[in-house]
Amino acid sequence: MEEDPRERHIRESLEKYPLRPAEQELIEEQVPKDIKLPVPPKTADQGVKDMLARIEMLKGDKAKTLDAMDDATGHLLEQLTKDLNEINRELSEAEVRLTEYQAQQGLN
Repeated sequence: MEEDPRERHIRESLEKYPLRPAEQELIEEQVPKDIKLPVPPKTADQGVKDMLARIEMLKGDKAKTLDAMDDATGHLLEQLTKDLNEINRELSEAEVRLTEYQAQQGLN
């Protein structure tokens, strides 16, 4: 049976541009939410580890976006500004969740 072209494209893209561990964790967490399923539970220790990795990744993405904004104009600057706002939102959410996981650690 022939491979679905969409699946082949995804496979080839992932081979060429592999996901960072924090991106993979984010996807694994978001997909169940998007289809109205419960997110698999994780320990407080794993949650702290995941949120620290996510925050580090987002800070790196933010720095790259800010660098790109230095020379951008017009539509590109507008899109980068939207991207930066989304990164800032995700960063704030990750920091709140980190605090929650750290509080759970103190209860164990």
